[in-house]
Amino acid sequence: MRKPLFTFLIICCSVLSLQAQQPVTYTRPSQLAKVFQRIGTTDLEIIYHAPLAKGRKIFGEVVPFNDRMHDKPHPWRAGANENTVIKFNHEVSINGNPLKAGAYGLHIFVTERNWEVTFSEDYQAWGSFSYTAEKDALKVPVVVREADYQDWLSYRFLNPRDHAVTVELHWADKLIQFEISTNVHANIIADVGQLEEKNWQYLLAAANSTLKLDVNAIDEAMKLTDQSLALNETLSNRMFKVDLLEKKGNKKEAKRLKAKAIEAASPNELFSLAMSYNNKGEDKEAQKILALNLERNPEHWYAYLGYANYYRTHKDKRAIEFHEKALEYAPERGRGFANYQLGYAKRLLGM
Repeated sequence: MRKPLFTFLIICCSVLSLQAQQPVTYTRPSQLAKVFQRIGTTDLEIIYHAPLAKGRKIFGEVVPFNDRMHDKPHPWRAGANENTVIKFNHEVSINGNPLKAGAYGLHIFVTERNWEVTFSEDYQAWGSFSYTAEKDALKVPVVVREADYQDWLSYRFLNPRDHAVTVELHWADKLIQFEISTNVHANIIADVGQLEEKNWQYLLAAANSTLKLDVNAIDEAMKLTDQSLALNETLSNRMFKVDLLEKKGNKKEAKRLKAKAIEAASPNELFSLAMSYNNKGEDKEAQKILALNLERNPEHWYAYLGYANYYRTHKDKRAIEFHEKALEYAPERGRGFANYQLGYAKRLLGM
């Protein structure tokens, strides 16, 4: 008795699968567009339809100033067709105003001089026709600027930084901008805290972010670091604990752990540690680790690549012989990179 039902379910699933794979067979004058940007660990996306001006006067005519519907101020949909939608997976600030994670319908109240960007909790409507102020999550005033004429409407992410980015809307002869920012380290800590299964990298990231948020939160950072070490001891989490111990004034234990970490480090880890010292301008420590790596691993390409990078950053032509040795010992999968690095060093050093 179950066989006909099973067969029916298979047929239904097959039909749905075919429907999901159907190609788009029609076009729209205002075509679908998406822009994406990541800041820190926060993903931002704007989904919109881009109308064309086609010689029309846009602002003041196609998009009326001070538009009203049912005797109430009525916004522009900030695009065409369905809602323009903006999404982010962490809490953000819009020009300094907090806004929870989620998806929002983007609308704009347009006047001759002042515009107001509105983030509505109703993001699945058709345009702004069903807009109601009761669904507003945030309204932000923005400056309207004159711009070079652009026939199509576009959104862009500009000036990305580690914690913020600027959003620009440009159409016809006008543009507006607003800033989206977020607390990167708070986001990392919150995300790691919600994980059911945590690995050593996540816990170490949370420890680092804890210290970035509060330089005095050494004990909490230490707790997270110890949890990371309990899962897997690596040079990264051992050296992070070394820094924490030094901050607490426990120099003796820090020295012991540092020696243990370096003793157990792989050629790749020693390379990374030397480059870290090099980038911080700690030449003496960098040279010590480079020498140790080469002594221990005389046939490993990373031992030579470390010296090559060190000398290259110091504009020392000895970098070339070490790049050549790195290429000689590089495994097949690393030869392309090693060869590129050699060529780059030759160009940089004028050889």
